[in-house]
Amino acid sequence: MATNSDQSLDAQALQLVETALMDPSAANRDTVDRWAAQSAEHREAVAAARKFHALASSIRPRELSAFESLRLCVQVWITRLVGQLRESSVLVGLVLLILGGLVTLWQFSPSTPITDTPIAQAPVPTEAFQTGYRQRETIELTDGSTVWLDWHTSIETRFSADQRLVSVTSGKAAFQVVPDIATRPFIVEAGKLQTTVTGTEFTVENAGNGEIEVAVVEGRVLVGSEQNSVALGAESVIQFSDGEFGPVRQLSSDEIGAWRDGLVVFRDRPLTEALHALEPYTSYQIDTSQLFDGGQRVSGTFFVERGDAALQAIFETHRLNSIVKGRNTLVIRGPRLQRPN
Repeated sequence: MATNSDQSLDAQALQLVETALMDPSAANRDTVDRWAAQSAEHREAVAAARKFHALASSIRPRELSAFESLRLCVQVWITRLVGQLRESSVLVGLVLLILGGLVTLWQFSPSTPITDTPIAQAPVPTEAFQTGYRQRETIELTDGSTVWLDWHTSIETRFSADQRLVSVTSGKAAFQVVPDIATRPFIVEAGKLQTTVTGTEFTVENAGNGEIEVAVVEGRVLVGSEQNSVALGAESVIQFSDGEFGPVRQLSSDEIGAWRDGLVVFRDRPLTEALHALEPYTSYQIDTSQLFDGGQRVSGTFFVERGDAALQAIFETHRLNSIVKGRNTLVIRGPRLQRPN
């Protein structure tokens, strides 16, 4: 432990070295040398003072924050108070109380600047539903609405406090919507098309090649793209292809929703249109680019599970011919003309 005399020698050496560093004249340097020559303790004190100044000059101070400056002032003040009033028990108690407060302050000191952190919004839950070959599914949504999925259909639902959103990514889905337009509109997305519902029954088909069809059984819907929008009433159908709406067509309600019961119903349907409506339930991709139907129309009820048999029946009734290209593309042509004898 250092004695008072040692502390006095250190203090004197520090003062002499500081004076010589601030004014490096020959007289000041000689003063330091003469003082150090008095004893080994004097020389050690001078060496320690010079070492201290060398170390201090190598330290680069950084700018303190307002909190760190306050904390440093309090620490210096407490150190001086303890040194001056060490013998006073009352004041020692006061110092301990202040130290306790300082420790508490230290615990809550910010190591990084405090910034306002926004409260993260809970993500809107998403549910996905999918059917495969020869699969149909009926889904009861959380709001009481019902969705029917046809074969090879995928949808996603995202319901929040202010919106009900369903995305038909592929296939065909039928909707029976519970009205809630005042607080939560029901919106169905398919490709670049968006159908807004007030409370109705309708179907949306996404063929996956940019072609989308919306058909209304009852009620009304608003079908909109980036450029245009069309209002549809009951028993009406519209197709959207290549960014454009086709004409609004009329279709009976039993034709629109029959597939939910495993049926395909045609009521005087144009031949080409009937073939493409039957296509999802057959083993083929149907190509009618070479078919001139001559205004022929199809009527009848067929089972979706027997799509190939239904296709064969239409072929026989309308005397159609076809060739198979690739793996399963069926190129349909009209009847061959008979040469007169």
